[in-house]
Amino acid sequence: MKNILIPIDFSSASETALHFAIGLNALYSGKLHFLHIFETPFTTSPENMNSIDYFEKLQAISEKSTLKFIEDHKGDYHFDSITTATTGGLFQAIATYAQNNNIDLIVSGNKQKTELINWFSGSITKHLLARSPCPVVAVPDGFVWTPIKSIVVFLDLSETLSIENCKIIKALQKGTTAKLTFIHVEYKIEAEFGDDANAIQQIETEFGQNIIMLPFNESFEHTIHQYINQHPTNLLVTIPHHHSWLDKLFLGTETGSMAKWSEVPIMSLVHNVQN
Repeated sequence: MKNILIPIDFSSASETALHFAIGLNALYSGKLHFLHIFETPFTTSPENMNSIDYFEKLQAISEKSTLKFIEDHKGDYHFDSITTATTGGLFQAIATYAQNNNIDLIVSGNKQKTELINWFSGSITKHLLARSPCPVVAVPDGFVWTPIKSIVVFLDLSETLSIENCKIIKALQKGTTAKLTFIHVEYKIEAEFGDDANAIQQIETEFGQNIIMLPFNESFEHTIHQYINQHPTNLLVTIPHHHSWLDKLFLGTETGSMAKWSEVPIMSLVHNVQN
């Protein structure tokens, strides 16, 4: 991982993400990119020179505040870094920065908002988990960095992993030297059709492991949380699948739902990378 992006909004969740990124980057010695997205008044317009001056002042103030936040919370750790302040839609600004700067991983603090707030407005972290142009780690607010010794990968077996995602999982395991476990939740309807032999064979061939089959219990989220509570886990890896807009409105995604309650960091891989 050569480039890691950490969105900063000066919250405790940002501080948590900063500590996690520093801990992870100690294993990879990459470059940390800190991005703050600030708001501008409606009167700020590129056509107006006074507005441009005002925008540049806001940008300078935001960059200075971001640098101070990093300095206050990074501890005794020195790293190659870039600090940027920009404006625009939160999700789009983060995604655009990631695409333009060859970001390998986004580490985002997860404030785990209430069900009501998520229903009406969602959260930037939840959107990143489902739609980011690169892998994302959502770190629960207040989580204390712990060396990654156990990684659990949740698969649905409907498709094989992309070549790129196999490389990411292998690089993650190699860098952390963590124990790697693959799990699958057997849904009632799915049991009638049987498991996807290609996906199972791929895990055996690529990683030399069998997939642990978990019986469905109440919900996907509950089944997985029950497993990781019984088997100490430092990182849960998922591959989000995109459903119809109606599914998203009423059901959400398993990854997004898990992120609302998970006490361990969740890493979402990019699902639509072609083999």
